[in-house]
Amino acid sequence: MAETEFRIPKISVPVVLNTTEKEKITAEIFLDYQSSESFTLEELSNFFNTDNPFLPIRSSAKNKTILLRRDSIVWIDLSQIKQQLLESTSMSLAYKREVVLHSQSAGALRATVILEMPADHSRVIDLLNLKRIFIPVLVEEKFALVNLHHIDQIEEL
Repeated sequence: MAETEFRIPKISVPVVLNTTEKEKITAEIFLDYQSSESFTLEELSNFFNTDNPFLPIRSSAKNKTILLRRDSIVWIDLSQIKQQLLESTSMSLAYKREVVLHSQSAGALRATVILEMPADHSRVIDLLNLKRIFIPVLVEEKFALVNLHHIDQIEEL
């Protein structure tokens, strides 16, 4: 009896992963296909905030899928999809808070934290208490997810 191969439809999302080894990996991640060809910031965040220690990514340079240790990712550059994310309804309603992120590796970095949360939970501490590893930020013209394991201090402005 022949086995039937089942595949879950996926959406390809371009990202640039910045690692602890100061390496920039241009890659694609694959999100579960929902009801449209687009995706939300929450779906993107959920991919990286999973409990899995290794994440499957498709490396552009190697043209193959590799498993990357989640903790080795310092931040994820989402500039290629920034416009798509900023145009989403949830982003237009999101609260934004100015902060300075302090880390030993990068020093002080001024950023805007994106809070896709209800008004009564719209403080930076509310986002941090969700125990997510990656949080969405705007840094200058870049849209990114920052790994909190590499941040030593957050100063609200």
